[in-house]
Amino acid sequence: MFENSIYWVKLTASHLQQCGPIHTGEDPVWMEIESTTERGIVSYFLFTVAEDRKACSDTCHQNLEDAFHQAEYACGVRRDEWNQYHD
Repeated sequence: MFENSIYWVKLTASHLQQCGPIHTGEDPVWMEIESTTERGIVSYFLFTVAEDRKACSDTCHQNLEDAFHQAEYACGVRRDEWNQYHD
């Protein structure tokens, strides 16, 4: 888990068929959404993470729904598949 992660999902075989290897050639195993606040502006990062946690890609979004939409577009992860981290 990244420091400010709020949602996570383990990728299944059907997700992997759609998203394939990430930029390092590694198969991703899960995705996380992290929220950050800088100068009062909240942003959401969608991370695609490999088994070794060293290989990941990310995209930045202005709102949470855009991050969810990107995950569905990139890997077919539906909104109802996400798990929320709890403090």
